[in-house]
Amino acid sequence: MQGPNARIRSAMRRSFSCCGPLLSGKIEGSKRKSDSFWGIGDVPYPGPIFWRNEAVKVIVGLGNPGRAYEETRHNLGFKTIDKISDKWSIPVVQNKFRALVGEGRINSERILLVKPQTYMNLSGESVSEVLSFYKLTPAELLVIHDDLDLPLGKLRLREKGSAGGNNGIKSIIQHLGTQEFKRIKIGIGRPEPGESVRDYVLQPFPPGDRQVIEQAVERAADAAAMWTGTPFAQVMNQYNQVTG
Repeated sequence: MQGPNARIRSAMRRSFSCCGPLLSGKIEGSKRKSDSFWGIGDVPYPGPIFWRNEAVKVIVGLGNPGRAYEETRHNLGFKTIDKISDKWSIPVVQNKFRALVGEGRINSERILLVKPQTYMNLSGESVSEVLSFYKLTPAELLVIHDDLDLPLGKLRLREKGSAGGNNGIKSIIQHLGTQEFKRIKIGIGRPEPGESVRDYVLQPFPPGDRQVIEQAVERAADAAAMWTGTPFAQVMNQYNQVTG
């Protein structure tokens, strides 16, 4: 016959088995200090996860994984997610949905920060997995990315639209089957005549551009955070008027 502690351990394991895909990275296998009080010290604590029937807003930043790409123009989406992570104390460390993910709250809203690790051109594979798992529609999605057609540091917020030449956005549109999801675009300007677009977006910013870009990333992070508690139309009205 099982003792009371054994029965508790067995019940907890069955309860946690439903959220197995959520337990990964630094979260998997972690334990609360208070577990010993309950006599279940060998049961993994899943951390601050969200259940699939809870309302969640998803903020995705596009980029390429790996140190070689960290400072490149194409990684402004990742940089903005990192800025939101720092400002709102939401660590983006969980490895799931083929992405690095952070879960927390901004303005009392449940938020999922996502950095797809599929490389830019396959971003839609990761994003579609996130929305499918949490049973969300594209209305709960905001994507942050660089934009060649905007001047350096200029922000442009849009509620929907075409890919505009960005392969990450193109992939998301293909996998979601719609163009109707929110965007924050950060301008990186166009390459010089004769320079390929691919080389341009995969190069770091020159020193003279970095202050402008840092300020743009800061504004983009603030705009994304504002959306968590404000209709996106109002966020657009405020940030599309800012000269950058």
